[in-house]
Amino acid sequence: MDNIDISWCDELYRTTVGGKTYEPELMNTITLKLLYANIHNEIFHTIDIDIPLKINFKESILSEECLIETIRKYRDYNDKRYKCDSIVKYVIAMDPQTVIENIQDQDFTFNSEDCFSQFEIPKPIYFPPSLFIFHSINSVYILFREMVLVNPTIQSPVSIIKKYKNKITKRVRISNDLPSYSISKNDLRKTRKR
Repeated sequence: MDNIDISWCDELYRTTVGGKTYEPELMNTITLKLLYANIHNEIFHTIDIDIPLKINFKESILSEECLIETIRKYRDYNDKRYKCDSIVKYVIAMDPQTVIENIQDQDFTFNSEDCFSQFEIPKPIYFPPSLFIFHSINSVYILFREMVLVNPTIQSPVSIIKKYKNKITKRVRISNDLPSYSISKNDLRKTRKR
């Protein structure tokens, strides 16, 4: 009996027992939702990962190191490289009394400014205490966008090889947008960053 996980019973009991208001609680884990978008800005694949959070006295924390490690680990998919385009935090941290007072109101909505936060670069993300019924909804979204190698348009004979002392490097520019001229699928495969 000691080996069986019955923690779901406690959550079911807390969810179904009415008439009792619970206090907001700190979260132990958060779900990271990784979204992959192709060159046409279409999301074609998602991955959900549960990540443990660090807890201090008043909030739960997803560290910057953990975010960077996750981005590095999942930036390659199907032999293509993706870049982290944005990070969005979605958390419902509403006062329990407000939820109880408005539970029967069909026009009541959560204020999106309070629930959503967007980040351009990885940094520590802080989560305030929230009702346990929202813990499975609270999440962090990481949007990965496919990277495309763009060759400069040939207007003048400029060498892409750059020599500096004893080092030789090749200049390459990577862009999110496709070039304005038409490209066949075979050419696109040749210019894609590997």
